[in-house]
Amino acid sequence: RDCSRPTTPTASRLTQKLVNLGDGRSSNHGWNENASILGEVATQQVEYRYLARKTGKEDYERRSGRVFEILQETQPADGLFYQNIQEGGSGGCPTFAGSPVSFGAMNDSAYEYMLKVWVQGNKKEDMYREMWDKAMDGVHDQLVQKTKPNGLTFLADRDGGRINRKMDHLACFMGGALALGAYTDPKGMDSDRARRDLRTARALTYTCYQMYARTNTGIAPEFTDFDGKDDMQVPGNAKFYILRPEAVEAFYYLNKLTGDPIYRSFRASKSTAKRNTVMDR
Repeated sequence: RDCSRPTTPTASRLTQKLVNLGDGRSSNHGWNENASILGEVATQQVEYRYLARKTGKEDYERRSGRVFEILQETQPADGLFYQNIQEGGSGGCPTFAGSPVSFGAMNDSAYEYMLKVWVQGNKKEDMYREMWDKAMDGVHDQLVQKTKPNGLTFLADRDGGRINRKMDHLACFMGGALALGAYTDPKGMDSDRARRDLRTARALTYTCYQMYARTNTGIAPEFTDFDGKDDMQVPGNAKFYILRPEAVEAFYYLNKLTGDPIYRSFRASKSTAKRNTVMDR
């Protein structure tokens, strides 16, 4: 492995959280032990690639793309990345610190961009698709879970060897992403993998709809617990809503890709709930 090529003008090879515009120095947050965060280092590539092509400045694409090269070199065998990444591991390669595996906050964009960068590149850059498919195998092997009693599908978090039966609203993006992955699968829509991914996309998107439909306001919480007898519960520290778009994103993708009008009704129900809640204040 050669992890020595920089992605920024600093010594760091991964995007850092903060930059001092006066002296150009960059750093990560001290509260996270100065580690880089997966969802931050891999959340700019679509934009920088587009900017590179519009400006002719290839450095935008090269430097941002190097992040995914590093991630590909260090992707775990199960395809699932840890949240925190430390510089200066073996051979100069960054290493993953002990931290959660999640498709929610601080992780989500990395997986989303694996697929979308591949699509953006006319489906010719195999590295991104291979990383996505490897990760989706890990998702189905470990994180796809069912509720009781009705068997709703959700994506659990993993903390060490323990499965945490909660899901962030942010993870609802996976309904749309899995559907997009299925419809663009190099093995074809009739492949076992594409069928699996589309089946999970539909089931997960229905759960995200239920996260809205089962609340008194019709608005979903920031995250939901699925560890009980009644399918889902809203934790006391999750009773807020900050205009998350991921569920609507999933409804849009499923409607456009499958043509099923049920997803338009999901979207209409969500919009009505938001409007009524605002009017009731």
